[in-house]
Amino acid sequence: MSQNAHSQFLGYLHSFRGLAIIQIVLIHSIVAAFLGANGFELDFTHPLVIANEVLFHDSTLYFAIISGLLYTAILKSRGYRKFYRSKFKNVFLPYVFFTLIFGVLDNEAGTGVFHESFLSYIKAIPRYLLYGKAVGPYWYMPVLFFLFLMTPILDAILDNEKFGKPIFIVLMIIPLVSTRVQMAFDYILSLQTMIYFMGAYAFGMYLGRDLSSKLDKLKSNAAVLWIITISCSIGLVYLFIADIQMIGFVDLRETLYYAQKLAMGVLFILWLRDLGESAPRWLSNVAESAFSIYFTHTFFVFMLMGAGFYAPILDLNAIAPINVILGALSMLVMSIVGSLFIVRAFRKLFGRYSRMIVGS
Repeated sequence: MSQNAHSQFLGYLHSFRGLAIIQIVLIHSIVAAFLGANGFELDFTHPLVIANEVLFHDSTLYFAIISGLLYTAILKSRGYRKFYRSKFKNVFLPYVFFTLIFGVLDNEAGTGVFHESFLSYIKAIPRYLLYGKAVGPYWYMPVLFFLFLMTPILDAILDNEKFGKPIFIVLMIIPLVSTRVQMAFDYILSLQTMIYFMGAYAFGMYLGRDLSSKLDKLKSNAAVLWIITISCSIGLVYLFIADIQMIGFVDLRETLYYAQKLAMGVLFILWLRDLGESAPRWLSNVAESAFSIYFTHTFFVFMLMGAGFYAPILDLNAIAPINVILGALSMLVMSIVGSLFIVRAFRKLFGRYSRMIVGS
């Protein structure tokens, strides 16, 4: 791959990372705004809530796709030692840092409640790290570390000329019946959830090998990707309206989310690749701080809302649900701008070492 082609590849994939983190922040912002405007009750029959869930739920799958894709397309050639050293410095250490910061709050005692003692705080930190419980979205971090640990095994399977492809196909379709277990609220590590995200990670790894050729083939079948996306979205709307979720041991919503997000992920990548240098520059700036935004956005969304920061907008019930939309957009902008400010401050103070602290 020429230097120019390599730069272009990094550009559109980098932009996809920015788009992914915006969608992750947006779903949390809309939920928070709806709660703040409606007495902290979430009505899953409300059209805005349904639209939010259908469009943005499971957007974390995009991160899994990106991680797998980056490994086979770029990081594999650098060797496992550099791969794990990079993940330790740029992912694990920032995770520890923000867990130490936000872990001062006792999640078991209630929202915004500090630990009763320093000893209580120290005892809680190992559990927060293990289960991803310092802040709600941190549940994904144990899943991500599992994917990193599985990378050499998946890599060896993919390298097998005879069995690699069929095994990867199985890995990619298992999540359609392997129901994701919600890990955000309980102190659990669910193998089902890890397998669910490993399917997306495997999809990214498979796509990243001979990426340009595979994307060209997918582009020629873009109509199929649109059919999958639209069909799954319509199916999800129906499941919410009909209040259907489980059939036996299979969560139908998570099945449709998985197929929808993989298809949408490819469509986003193809769109951004076609845009090339015309892609918004601000999207790249957001992507550079994606992990920092992921680690900090809950503060700017839920904690500031709890402090009444967004009340002047959310209390405008006469214009509902526009107040929810305006509140959510305010939270989104505040999260991104605030996170970028934190990143800039740490870069000023610590230079290139800031990435080991705040992830960017």
